[in-house]
Amino acid sequence: MNSFKLTKRDANAFALDRRNFDVLDDQTAQHWRSDFLRCGTAQRSNPKRLIIELLNSCNLDCPMCRVGQYGVDLKRRMSLEHFREVLDQCKRVEMVRLNGLGESTLIPDFDAYLDELYTRFISVELITNGTASDKIYERILDRGGKLFFSWDAASKELFEVLRRPARWETCLQTLKNSCTYFGRLGQGHIGLIFTLQKTNIAHFTSVVQLAADSGVASVQMNVVKGGGTRWVDSEFSNISDQIHMAFEIAKRSTLRVFVPDQICGKRVEGATSASSGTHCSAPNDEALVRWNGDMQVCNMFNPFLIGNAFDGNFEKSRQSAFSELFSKKLNSSEGHPYCKDCVYMAEAYA
Repeated sequence: MNSFKLTKRDANAFALDRRNFDVLDDQTAQHWRSDFLRCGTAQRSNPKRLIIELLNSCNLDCPMCRVGQYGVDLKRRMSLEHFREVLDQCKRVEMVRLNGLGESTLIPDFDAYLDELYTRFISVELITNGTASDKIYERILDRGGKLFFSWDAASKELFEVLRRPARWETCLQTLKNSCTYFGRLGQGHIGLIFTLQKTNIAHFTSVVQLAADSGVASVQMNVVKGGGTRWVDSEFSNISDQIHMAFEIAKRSTLRVFVPDQICGKRVEGATSASSGTHCSAPNDEALVRWNGDMQVCNMFNPFLIGNAFDGNFEKSRQSAFSELFSKKLNSSEGHPYCKDCVYMAEAYA
């Protein structure tokens, strides 16, 4: 099949070529471009799980992320009209995870977005920095939804460094209020997401203990992206000790702890959660739509784009040649560099 015929069928081809391939090293880009010209359309149905970034902005300036370094910019939001348009195209969707490089609850009419989901009988998962009101969190729990609080430290001092300018006392009280409400309801889910960094290795066990004491249902370990792996190599023994102690705490409570089976390619002994770095099915099982309609391949925000969901193009993007190319290379020796040693654990959201 020549590239002219392919391009006629996939109108996004030239627009996405540079965005996808120019970020790769020259040799990898050459292979991917060559293989792309031999791809047809992907045979991929619409997923039951959808991840939507409502706002690409944040009220916190965390060192590992920096999305909020310039303050909150509400112009970088998905409009309610576009949100409806995306949902209208996803007839099979049963769950929407509100997650992104930003804090969804900052949108002034956030309740209207929840209304759209609830009128369609779609369950909600929210990943949040814990700075929203109790009312928002309670409304999600009322409908059996799931809350996942980003929580990277067990002390006021380090928490306020890693989650600046959040205040430990305020966030802790919000978490405890949500857990109390969750306990009374007997439905929904509250989890913590701990992003492992060089500065907080010694805090994992204490965060797990905090979760167990507070009535949190689960803790999952994420790992900071970028910055090299040297710190993991030198600290792996300490990381392993923290994980072992965390599992001991979990045994004495109803808390579930999810740790990836590998961290930067190093096998984690005793971990029971398969990570996408070992084998990944995320692009087939779920779809990610960014605030501007861009469709990336997974929950971990791999920059590879398969198309755009706006203007009725959700299904077309799922079936694009870019989608087919990524699927063919996934879980192979020629997989995308961003996917290497990925710690995404679908089980942690099940």
